[in-house]
Amino acid sequence: MNKKVTNLNTGSCNRYLFYFLNNFDYHGYATGTTRLKLTKSAMSEIPVKLPPLVEQHRIVAALEDHLSRLDVGARLVENAQDRGHALRRSSITELTNRVEDDWVVLTIGDMASVTSGATPLRSRCDYYNGSIPWVTSTLLNRAFVDDAEQHVTEKALKESSLKLLKPGTLLLAMYGEGQTRGRCSELRIAATTNQACAAISLNDEYEDRRPWIKLSLEAMYEQNRKLAVGGVQPNLNLSLIRKIRINLPPAEKQDDLLVEAEALRTSTVRVASESSMVLARAAQLRRLLLTEAFAGRLLPQDSNDEPASVLLERNRAERAEQPKAKRTRRATPPIQETLL
Repeated sequence: MNKKVTNLNTGSCNRYLFYFLNNFDYHGYATGTTRLKLTKSAMSEIPVKLPPLVEQHRIVAALEDHLSRLDVGARLVENAQDRGHALRRSSITELTNRVEDDWVVLTIGDMASVTSGATPLRSRCDYYNGSIPWVTSTLLNRAFVDDAEQHVTEKALKESSLKLLKPGTLLLAMYGEGQTRGRCSELRIAATTNQACAAISLNDEYEDRRPWIKLSLEAMYEQNRKLAVGGVQPNLNLSLIRKIRINLPPAEKQDDLLVEAEALRTSTVRVASESSMVLARAAQLRRLLLTEAFAGRLLPQDSNDEPASVLLERNRAERAEQPKAKRTRRATPPIQETLL
């Protein structure tokens, strides 16, 4: 049970100040460009709306009741969203892991050539800012790669170990920050890559299997991450990727299975979109509750409540009447004001 803590020095409820300051617009008080800073002198100038003390306690109680309900609802929506994503992942994994009498199991190396890219010498200014997209592993968090943040020149392509990859090439992140390692994406442009990307160029006879292979690699994300070797930062390598096994259905069944997988993806996207709208609405309601509370419109006001200004003035008068403590040769710590 939360205690109603009151600071008699300011005539305020500490929880009231907590919500007020978290909702306050600091524009014009915080200074700086890259990193905003709120100085002590600027903070001392912040105007605080203080209703009567008993009303502050009522506002805090009402706020915390409403906000706790919003928080519970938001958690339920987030949990439902997470369950939806987990259900899709498990359904896709079950779909791609299926092996029936007429299915075959092949490795990536059986169906494609697997290569990696390179990073041209950074000291060569004539190698960069060209017209050829140069893809890094961070871009593989998307389903498709349609552009690159960096570009290299024709000279870099000719004089380094870069390879120009055609659209349709599957890319697998061999290493990268956070959750990047193991992500699979597909090029929709001709591009080069750095050494953190494995390029899977399917042999002609397996080109029509690209959507299924990509889906399988996406479903094997967690499994492929665990294949990584190394110490502080485990990585995948080309040899490991070539050995990844893919369960291939008969060509005549592949399209039906892909339609089933797309239906699962669409339903998950729809649930995620609806959940995001609900969460955005909850955040908006939270802001509105705080705004109404500090505008005095959340609860009816009671004219019998002692104004905060009266309490403040009485506290000042009481402190002024208190005799000052005699100085001693040995310094003593200041007495903390009592919090009730």
